[in-house]
Amino acid sequence: MDILILIVLFSLLIFFTYQANRNLSSIRTGYLLLDLPVISVVLSITLLYEVIVSLLPIWARSKQKLNGKIALVTGAGSGIGKATSIQLSKEGCILILWDINKSGNEETQRMIECNGGKAFAYTVDVSDRKALEQTAETVIQEHTRVDILVCNAGIVNISRLHKLGNDRIDKLVTVNFISIVWLTKFFLKRMVEHDYGHIICTSSMSALRGTSHTCDYATSKAALSNYFISLTGDLDIINCKTVNVSVVYPIAVRTPLVQKVIDAIPELYCLNVGYVARQIVDGILLKKEFILIPQWQKIVNLLNFLMPVTFLNYIIKELDIERVAAEFDKYTDRTSHLATTTVQSDDHDFMSSSLQLILNAYKIPDTKSQIRVSVENNVWHVIQPYLDSRYILDNNPSVYV
Repeated sequence: MDILILIVLFSLLIFFTYQANRNLSSIRTGYLLLDLPVISVVLSITLLYEVIVSLLPIWARSKQKLNGKIALVTGAGSGIGKATSIQLSKEGCILILWDINKSGNEETQRMIECNGGKAFAYTVDVSDRKALEQTAETVIQEHTRVDILVCNAGIVNISRLHKLGNDRIDKLVTVNFISIVWLTKFFLKRMVEHDYGHIICTSSMSALRGTSHTCDYATSKAALSNYFISLTGDLDIINCKTVNVSVVYPIAVRTPLVQKVIDAIPELYCLNVGYVARQIVDGILLKKEFILIPQWQKIVNLLNFLMPVTFLNYIIKELDIERVAAEFDKYTDRTSHLATTTVQSDDHDFMSSSLQLILNAYKIPDTKSQIRVSVENNVWHVIQPYLDSRYILDNNPSVYV
């Protein structure tokens, strides 16, 4: 679908380029010389390049093998981290799962093991430097190395800056950026010595163009993006070709982190975590430096820099961002900002609705006594004998594993 969109956009731009060269001349606005035909040509070339790059993986680009590789994923207890861990397990990776939420992390471990994979769960708060380094040392002692590092743990605030407490800002910046610097610094040297490694970070499209109500979040993701781009320069200087770096730029994703907001405002467009996880793993297999999800965001990003800031702010305002912020504050417990991307343990409504969707998908009668379980019990462990996690992840966009 992404390729078809790019081809259609490319065709339209070729048409507009032809019309522009026939009918338009340069338009001078103040000190800016805007040459519409030239811009059309540049955009056309860019789109053509994206079409070619998108087609290459189908027949030309070789994929690296991940079977037997040890992959460490932070924020593995829910959302993108959980889905990515499952996808990596399907590729044959041994998973090291990190999350502050012990129950969610162990649930991910069980899901992987029930499908024949191997996973090890570690409870850790990545914002605690001492705990992070101690757990990293334990991982090295027990598993000798980490081949793939997925820095995914993150938190979000949706609020105007003056309404945010300094402690919330400090926590967000530490989790979203500083902790990742600590983590990559610890493992990078070992990857270089081992002569193999791949480091991936989950950034955001907001890193490329910030919006209102996300001052701290967008800034942390922009810092993260530039940190990883700079890291590729460091690796180039030492001529290290065996350690790869990838930055993931998804748009809004349907995860427990923002699920209550999505429930309250269903018109919000969000990606399914299963789709995002597959795109991330495909990017790892193909050693992509930039993984934009969906791919057509590359074109949107290019247009972003051609649009005035006031126009983008107008669009955000029309999306009723104040309502989004209000719903986020309404459903988000303040203490949840001390955690990574996890669902609150007392969120019975969320788990009950997700469980019901699973039962409906498999036509399982919910009158079975063993199915009627509370959130505190091991929900997946109870229903797993009836289910296949591969089906749920790939085919049910309403189940947020």
